[in-house]
Amino acid sequence: MRILPFLKYSPCGNTTILVRNVPLSPAERARAAAEMIASGHLEAEQAGYADTEAALPRLDMMGGEFCVNATRAFAAQLFEEGRLTPEGEASGGVVSVSGMPERLRVRVRRVAPGRFESAVLLDLPEAPPLERVAPGIHLVRVPGIAHLVLDAAAHPLPVDKDRDTAALFARFGLLDEDAAGCIWLRRGPSGPSITPFVRVRETGTTYAETACGSGTLAASVVCRAVYGDAGELVLMQPGGEALRVAQAEPSHPGGWAAWVGGPVRVLARGEVFVDCLEEER
Repeated sequence: MRILPFLKYSPCGNTTILVRNVPLSPAERARAAAEMIASGHLEAEQAGYADTEAALPRLDMMGGEFCVNATRAFAAQLFEEGRLTPEGEASGGVVSVSGMPERLRVRVRRVAPGRFESAVLLDLPEAPPLERVAPGIHLVRVPGIAHLVLDAAAHPLPVDKDRDTAALFARFGLLDEDAAGCIWLRRGPSGPSITPFVRVRETGTTYAETACGSGTLAASVVCRAVYGDAGELVLMQPGGEALRVAQAEPSHPGGWAAWVGGPVRVLARGEVFVDCLEEER
């Protein structure tokens, strides 16, 4: 058994455990995460491993995937530890995250004790590829994860999340992806909303997530390219909070950039007991 220091965040409801400054192999990270996020343990939708002591702070997700919401939680952790630089009313910095070849800029503002507004800038050499793979279904690939964005008016939500999403992933050749999502997109008078289901291969988990940052980003790509939406997009998440996607000036010639931001709340911090890891000697 190992005892690991951790923080638990709610980035827009997408509960995230961050283990602090503990070097583990990718296999150990996946095993420990599967134990910690399970019902009856710490319980969360995902887990990551944060190295805040490195010159370039680093976040490795449980399956080596990229996660926008976990990155936003990581940014809040760095803010609390004084690792970000003041930028007007907010603080900012640069981080490295699994599944993302580019360094990422983050920006955090404290709004109350234990509560933050946190955003991450995706500044990419090219726009996320968008492909219409079936009527009412588009495939959007962002670094570290591939999402199927489904028109909820044409495609019903899954009755069995594991069976039905696995069938979609198999149909469109996504079962071997490190992480993949099915994002049901609704467009209504009050604005767009999503219902996300995300599968991480290494941990063998599929979650009906309370919020999904990369899924929100993928849905925003569809909203702009397919439906002609413009300006800042505000997409409501299943947990009742919203994520915002705002286009930005890319640093790469011919590139693509966008800020994804929203609330982050600290839920807990302390030590977690993990049975699947041997005691450090």
